[in-house]
Amino acid sequence: GATQNAPLRFTLRRLPEPIPGALTREIADQLNAAQALRVEGRFDQAISAYQSIQTKNPKLTSLNLMIADVYRQKGARESDASARQASYDRAIAAYSEVLKSDPGSTAAAEAAAQIENLKK
Repeated sequence: GATQNAPLRFTLRRLPEPIPGALTREIADQLNAAQALRVEGRFDQAISAYQSIQTKNPKLTSLNLMIADVYRQKGARESDASARQASYDRAIAAYSEVLKSDPGSTAAAEAAAQIENLKK
């Protein structure tokens, strides 16, 4: 009956989430790739890469901080004022997510400071 299948089904099931603080090799590689794009100034691709990691790993709330930082960098390089503001608005939205997901953290404090800077 069903009890014979239970152990097999269990072994095939993925763990619901990695151990906190432990990044899988795959995630670490993806983060490194996203960071490399960012360093090269390929901001849109970096943002896409971070967002794709985030979709698969919603518990990695620190990704919002990275995404926000990339939007901020992108905005700083925009010569067009409205494009710059659009990037900054996206950065502020991502920083706000950090504040919501992890209010007491140093990341949240950094996010709050960045929001203030961007609103100036």
